[in-house]
Amino acid sequence: MTSASPPAKKRGCLFWAAVTALVVVVTAGVGGYAAYRYVQHQIAEVYTSPAPLDLPSPMLSPAELGDLDGRLAAFVHALRNKNPVEPLVLTGEELTALVERSPDFQKVGGRARFSVGDGEVQSELSVPLDRVGYAGRWFNGSAAFGVTLENGVLVVTLRSASVKGEPIPGWIVGRLADRNLAKDLYEKPEIAGLIARLESIDVSNGRITLVPRARP
Repeated sequence: MTSASPPAKKRGCLFWAAVTALVVVVTAGVGGYAAYRYVQHQIAEVYTSPAPLDLPSPMLSPAELGDLDGRLAAFVHALRNKNPVEPLVLTGEELTALVERSPDFQKVGGRARFSVGDGEVQSELSVPLDRVGYAGRWFNGSAAFGVTLENGVLVVTLRSASVKGEPIPGWIVGRLADRNLAKDLYEKPEIAGLIARLESIDVSNGRITLVPRARP
């Protein structure tokens, strides 16, 4: 029934909470942390570019975007209200569409594209570095990271990364590989509550599947 749907004015916060929890952590954590910290301590001309990458937009029609938004909103609404709901399944194209349209990522002003492999998510990132004092310069790189749910805790870890086609030095990847890039999300009670109502996250066969707890 339509009365069971989340009110339109409240949908924004709930809708984007899931996006923030599951994908923006990657762009803010992997892209932002690795790029910003690294650029601050290395030669900008070597590790940055004067122009962004020309990453293609997701090949989703308006109808498909509407269906994606509806599925995500219904999933978040059910988690928040502890109602039964089917697992949420996202492809790389859908993940990209969610990130590109999220307010958090739009504040950064970059571009991103995601694909899903077996056990990891790959990304291409193009992030402006104006905020760290490099006006007109861009971080253009790629990264692969693991996304798992371990004992109910969302864990996002960097597995590999490259800038302008060259691997980022091992000492940087090593420092980030042991860091849970999703840790700071637990400072946001609403997002932490949503994550706590997930049973598992499966990353395989080109899809990310979020499985809710049978009894939240």
